[in-house]
Amino acid sequence: SVDVTSWEACRLALTANVKELPYTLTENMFCAGGAHAHDACQGDSGGPLLCRLDNTTDHWYQGGIVSWGVVCGQPNTPGVYTKLPRYINWIHDITANYSYSMDGSNNQN
Repeated sequence: SVDVTSWEACRLALTANVKELPYTLTENMFCAGGAHAHDACQGDSGGPLLCRLDNTTDHWYQGGIVSWGVVCGQPNTPGVYTKLPRYINWIHDITANYSYSMDGSNNQN
């Protein structure tokens, strides 16, 4: 479980730990983690950040994609995630002509 951090707090936390960020932190990104050394780590990139829809049900949605970080699991240093809603139309446009089967194969329609 990781908490989402404000964009400005994220920028300040990340730049406090390194002279120069390895990538640009854009408005299409958000930050989470850092508290209690909870964070994504090497090999997690591209994985989902899942969010509970509400506290009364067990429904989840994918709110982000693990993108990058400065260090792994360092207290007070959040990880950076892609804001999935900013890309959902593009993803739909690209994948609309494909069908996927349970065996992992795909076919272009």
